Amino acid sequence: MGGKSSRVYITGPGLQLIFCSKINDDGYLHGLRIWEDQVTGAVRIQASVHGGPMGRTPVWTAFITHNLVKDKWIRSEDSRTVVLRNVRPMVFMSGDDYNSPRNNYGHIIEFKSSSDATDFLNAIRRLATGAH
Repeated sequence: MGGKSSRVYITGPGLQLIFCSKINDDGYLHGLRIWEDQVTGAVRIQASVHGGPMGRTPVWTAFITHNLVKDKWIRSEDSRTVVLRNVRPMVFMSGDDYNSPRNNYGHIIEFKSSSDATDFLNAIRRLATGAH
């Protein structure tokens, strides 16, 4: 699973996988995906357990549709780190098992590679302009 933002994956009726990659999330290896609902137009980011007996179990999801048209809600902090402002992840894990990474700006996403971070930002830009 690398930053596969150049392809569009159809995964079910009306649900489209726009992007997927690996991230380091609170010290765990997770898979990050961008999903778009083709019926409602809703866009969300989801982090899931990557591998093991809990593989693909959702850890958190955040709807970002409302942010796509805003300026300054997303920024690159370094070559592998993206920070999302005004995003409220819905966490599906116990607070004892998971702490959502944050800084003063917002929710932190740390990608395993700089190319995945770039592909993620490009996928968000395409969603914002409708060019996906």
